[in-house]
Amino acid sequence: MSTITLDQNYRIETDAYNFTLKSEIKSFDEKKNKEVTSKNEWHFPTLSGALNKYVNECFRPSESVSELKYRVENLEKLISTIKL
Repeated sequence: MSTITLDQNYRIETDAYNFTLKSEIKSFDEKKNKEVTSKNEWHFPTLSGALNKYVNECFRPSESVSELKYRVENLEKLISTIKL
C-alpha cells in the first residue's frame, strides 16, 4: 500500500484493488467550544476517479470567480509537485 499526500486535508491511499481518497478536516465547533475533526473516504477503481473527486471537493466551497481562480492555480502548483 502506498500513500499520495495531496494537501494537509486530503490523501490517496492505494492498494492492489482500488484508490481511496481520504479527508480529515479540522474545524472549531463554537457551540461545543472545542476542535472537531470530520473524516471521509471514497473508493475508486482508478486514480483519475479519485483525483476528480478531490478537485470537486476542493472547488466546492468557492464563493467567487477570483477565489476559484486562486484554487485552480494552487491545484496546478500542487499537481506539479506530486511524485508518483
